[in-house]
Amino acid sequence: MPQAAWRCQPTRTKPKLARLEAGPAFPGARQGESIGAVAMTPTTQGSVMPRPGRILLAALSLLLLATAAAAARGPGPLELDTGFGRHGVVSPGHSVAGFEEVGALAVAPGRHIWVAGESIDSPGSLVLGAFNRDGDFDPSHGDHGYLPLPIAGPANALLADGTRVFMLTQRTTITRFRGGQIDPSFGAGGSVRMDQLEPALQSLHLWSIASLGGGSVTAAGISFGSPQMVAIRLLPDGSLDLSFNGSGSVAVTFGQGTNSGAIQVKLLGDGKLILGGYADGRPALARLLPDGRLDRSFGHNGKVMAPPWLHGRITALTVRRDGSILAGVSGWTRSGTGTRALLLRYGPDGRLDRRFGAAAFPRSRSNPKATPLTVMRSRHHIFMATRGKGPAIRAFRLDGRQIRLGQVPGVPQDRWFHTDAAPQDKDLILAYTPRHAPAEGVVEIKRFLLD
Repeated sequence: MPQAAWRCQPTRTKPKLARLEAGPAFPGARQGESIGAVAMTPTTQGSVMPRPGRILLAALSLLLLATAAAAARGPGPLELDTGFGRHGVVSPGHSVAGFEEVGALAVAPGRHIWVAGESIDSPGSLVLGAFNRDGDFDPSHGDHGYLPLPIAGPANALLADGTRVFMLTQRTTITRFRGGQIDPSFGAGGSVRMDQLEPALQSLHLWSIASLGGGSVTAAGISFGSPQMVAIRLLPDGSLDLSFNGSGSVAVTFGQGTNSGAIQVKLLGDGKLILGGYADGRPALARLLPDGRLDRSFGHNGKVMAPPWLHGRITALTVRRDGSILAGVSGWTRSGTGTRALLLRYGPDGRLDRRFGAAAFPRSRSNPKATPLTVMRSRHHIFMATRGKGPAIRAFRLDGRQIRLGQVPGVPQDRWFHTDAAPQDKDLILAYTPRHAPAEGVVEIKRFLLD
């Protein structure tokens, strides 16, 4: 067959559209293969299209196809909510002098957004900002939404429980706020310190706090005297709840000589507690009954350790309605890959789902050097907010495999410090200090819409 030449000829069904058809001389194309409104066939007659024209026409066809496919897909799974604040951004550091370096974030369901940060005017001290649902300062809180605190930082965690807000500072002190001010009816002048609460807790460093309702809270952390998971429960007045393990605190060990610690605590609907953290350098979970005893129907006598090939610690935790657990892990699955953000799923009984996330795809090199902050699921995807290298928000398919989102407008990159995130109903709130403006009194808060 003679070498194929190229020409544009009208189609039979749509005379107004040109159809370009390729024969064997077109590398990579199959005989009669169609591209959009054009198709390619060989011909030995007619005018010959110059090579630059052929390349341009093929490129334009591919561009039109990509544009049509993107339009058919609609918006991506994640986008900045431009109706939040000013064009999608709230920057209280510009509104209130001295508000900088995000320490912690909390969202009251359907209500306020709370952000704790350090003060540039008084280094080492803290400020607490309250915002309405759509990003405006709440004037009923403190000084028009801004409350300077006589408390030394850093702020490690915040909990919004209706009209009450709890702040964990220096890993050892819990302070309660109510009505825009420190609540003096809690503990000693509004605060509870672990070493003053109980001498046996003086080596306890807390990482997470959760509401039990009615003003009672539970907190979890690490006892560094003998490294192990520890959970405490406080009554509304700040005293230890002695109905919890008889002492108000419980320690969970994973075997003699095994170092362990809790970084996350979540309350289940039946009053049980899930502790997430690490044991012997591996991600670990424990489930407690309402009275503080281990729930022996979960994992192995109430405890779960990841397989030996999976290293790291659970730093983000979400419990689904069906009892399954989504866990964000700062760890690695093989040597040489460095600490990465991994996604795991456990069944209601504590069994690791080996068909999901890092357990199913252990050799993936995604998410280099990042620590999960929050994990939440939408109808079609799972989202993880992280601190570290790469984008601060990542998306996964429902089987746990990461999706490459590309550059999503508004999502910061490479945020190692001063970043936190929390769900707001079905959306995600992100608060951080911009990388280009450390020590400049700048904080940014954004809301992202999830599919």
